[in-house]
Amino acid sequence: MNETMLTEDVPAGYASAASLVKRVDELRNQRELMERAWKINLSFYKGKQYVFYNKKTRRIESLATEDGDKPRYRVRIVANQIAPNSMGLLARLTKSKPTFFATPVSSGFENMKATEVAENMLDFWWDKFSLSEKREEAMLWSIICGNGFWKISWDDKVGSSVKVLLDPIEQNPIIDPLVERLYREELDAMGVESDDFEVEVFEGDIRVDVISPFNVYLDDSAQVFEDCKYAICAHPMSVDEVQNRFGVRLKPNAINRYPDESLPGLYSFKSGQTKENIREIFYGYFLPNAEMPEGRVVVFTKDPNIILYDAPWPYPFMELPLVKFPGMRVPGQLWDSSVVEQAVPLQK
Repeated sequence: MNETMLTEDVPAGYASAASLVKRVDELRNQRELMERAWKINLSFYKGKQYVFYNKKTRRIESLATEDGDKPRYRVRIVANQIAPNSMGLLARLTKSKPTFFATPVSSGFENMKATEVAENMLDFWWDKFSLSEKREEAMLWSIICGNGFWKISWDDKVGSSVKVLLDPIEQNPIIDPLVERLYREELDAMGVESDDFEVEVFEGDIRVDVISPFNVYLDDSAQVFEDCKYAICAHPMSVDEVQNRFGVRLKPNAINRYPDESLPGLYSFKSGQTKENIREIFYGYFLPNAEMPEGRVVVFTKDPNIILYDAPWPYPFMELPLVKFPGMRVPGQLWDSSVVEQAVPLQK
C-alpha cells in the first residue's frame, strides 16, 4: 500500500516507511550492550571462547587460536563446558511433550465429542507444524540469549492452489462458473487468451516461525513482554520471495549468516568475500490502543524505505502474534538474562 493511503489514525511517528525504519534503528541502538552479550554467549556456545570486547576499538574481537596465526609459545585450547551443559538443560526442559485438553461447556454428548475432536486437532497440528523441533530451537535461543520466540501467522502463499479468472476490467476474481464461461467466450471471440487473465490462488495455512532475539524488536515502554503494545520482526527473504509476496523487485541488502559471524576478528567474514544475498523485510504488529484505535499490521523494508503492505489489525484476538520462551527473569527488565551469560566467566 502506498504511504499516502494510510489510515488517518496512524500517529505521525509511524506513518511513513522512513519513520518506521528510524524506530527500528532506535530500538537496535538501545539494546546494543545486550546484543553484544548475546553475540559473546553464542560464540562461547560454539567454542569460539577467545572473543572479547575491545574498549579501544569499541567492538567485539577474537584472539588468534590456530597455529600460524597465534604466537608459537601461546597455548589457546578450548575445553567447551557450555555447549554440553546447555544441551543437557535443553533435554530436561523438552523431555515431556505438552498435553492438550479441552473443557466441554456442558455434559452433553455433542460437547463431549467436540472436546475430543479439539484435542485430536491440537495433537495433529503439533506434529504437522513440527512444533517439537521448533520448541527446541526457541528454547535453545532462550538458554543462550535469554529470549526465544515463535511467530504465529497466516501464510497465504502455501497449501494447495487453484487458478481463478479475473474480471478484465475491475481485476476481481470471478467465482460464478456461468459468468466465468461467458467471460472466456467473450475473450476468445476477441482473440485474447483467457489464460492471460488467470491468477493462482493458494489455500493458505498457519505458519510458525522460530525467530532469534536479534530479529525481534519490542515496545521499549513495557517492563514485561505481556505489556508490549507493538513488536517488529525482521525476516530474511530471497529477492524472488519478496517479488512473489509483494510484487516488488528489490536488490539484496544483507548477508544470511549467524549473528556472531559478523564479529570483527580473524574468523569473521572479510570485506568483499561474501556477496549480499537476501533482502531484510520488517513485519510490524501494532495492537489497537488509544493512540492507534484500529491497530496496524505493516510490512516495510529499508534502503529504499518502502511500505509493502499496510492494514488495520486483522486478528480476532488482542495479543501480539508472538510466543516468548523466557530465560532468567530480571525484575523490571523487558529482556531476560541467560544461563550461558552466567557461565561465561566460569568458562574463561
